[in-house]
Amino acid sequence: MSHRPSPREVADAAQQDEGFCLSCYARQDFLEKRLILGLCHECGEQTVVSAELVEQITGLVEIEE
Repeated sequence: MSHRPSPREVADAAQQDEGFCLSCYARQDFLEKRLILGLCHECGEQTVVSAELVEQITGLVEIEE
């Protein structure tokens, strides 16, 4: 199982057309832009989202430090 990605990891993944699994946090290719959820190669769940979408969503919320 992977760790939750940092903002820097998400930005790097977005530049490389990758995504993250919402179940196990595995980072992997996400080339099918028309899909919202892809199949995870690690855990087999249909819960992979593009890193670009993660950036967009996290940009909507204010993160307290």
